[in-house]
Amino acid sequence: MHIGEHLYLVGSEQFGLSHPLDCNCYLIDGGSALALVDTGFGLGIDDIVANIEADGFDPARLTHILLTHAHYGHFGGAAELRRRTGAQVGGPALGAEIMSDPYKEPGMRYNIQYNRYPPGFEANACPPDFVFGDGEMITVGDISLKAILV
Repeated sequence: MHIGEHLYLVGSEQFGLSHPLDCNCYLIDGGSALALVDTGFGLGIDDIVANIEADGFDPARLTHILLTHAHYGHFGGAAELRRRTGAQVGGPALGAEIMSDPYKEPGMRYNIQYNRYPPGFEANACPPDFVFGDGEMITVGDISLKAILV
C-alpha cells in the first residue's frame, strides 16, 4: 500500500495486511536498494513478502531490515526475512541483547504464560548485523535515514 513518497505499508494487523500479532511494517524504496522497517511477529512473513511484490518490488532487492525496537512483534520475522533475502538486520544498540535472546524480554515471558501466542510458539533470535544509536544516519540506496531513539 503506497502511503508516501518512497514509502509503502506492507504489513499490519491494524489494516489486515498480515498476521494479527504484527505491527505496522514499512518498505522504503531507496531506488537502488530497499529497506523494511520492522518485520512483525514472524507469522505473517509470507503476507509481507506478497505485499512487497504486489507493490511492484522484488524482495530480493531488500538490503536492509531496520528494527525500531526490541519487541518481538517488531522483530520476530527478522531472522527468516534475513535468511530469505540476505538483507542486513540493524537495530538499536540497546535492543541487541533481547534480539539475540527474545526470552530476556519480560513481556515475552508474560505473553507465553498467559497464552497470548499460538500453541507451540517458539521465538526466533535475530542478533543484529549492525546496531545504531540516536542520531546515526543509515543509507538505503539514494535515501538517508536518521535514527531517532526516544
